[in-house]
Amino acid sequence: MKKIKYIGLCLVLVSGFASCSLDNWLDVNENPNTPTQEVASLSSRLPWIEHHYGYAAGTAGFRAGYVNGMLTAHKGITKTTDLNYYMPYWDVTNGISTTPYQHWFVGAACNLDDLIKSAEEEGAYHYIGAAYVIRAMGFMLMADWYGECPYTEALGAYLTPKYDTGQTIFEGCLADLDKALPYFDKTQEPNATPLKDGDSWNNGDIGKWKALIY
Repeated sequence: MKKIKYIGLCLVLVSGFASCSLDNWLDVNENPNTPTQEVASLSSRLPWIEHHYGYAAGTAGFRAGYVNGMLTAHKGITKTTDLNYYMPYWDVTNGISTTPYQHWFVGAACNLDDLIKSAEEEGAYHYIGAAYVIRAMGFMLMADWYGECPYTEALGAYLTPKYDTGQTIFEGCLADLDKALPYFDKTQEPNATPLKDGDSWNNGDIGKWKALIY
């Protein structure tokens, strides 16, 4: 009986030491392939934001033709026989038209504030300009595609953000473009990440970003 108690005590002690050692070992490294919002670099943030905006814009343009086609050729097509039945409908589970919304808000827009904050801390002003340009383009896309949609409360802590009018959205987007221009004219801080390191659209070419704004 005493042997069993001693064995049990030893196992408890060993497992305790092992868990402490394991915790210390796990705390040493951070996986560079899964960065958190606190440590993600500017050069890894921007290309993914660009990617998700591009996916949203691409699917919106591609599917607009399909939606219009379904609106004019809906007779004889049922939801049980053709997935395209759902194209003209707002149906979160089946509606193909929700893809631009998802990629913009979930993939791109929700990361813009973190990108701007990190760029401000680093003095990487060109990234701030790019963020405001993409923000304007994304919300213009949403207004074109869906009409009224969340804007002024879209990226905050609201679980049910209010829907703004198209005029409110477009005027806000034009204001963001005005904000972006001065950042492209500023000289970045000496150790700031060059825009070309994270810009998959224009390879850091400031002239092309300014042309895009105009």
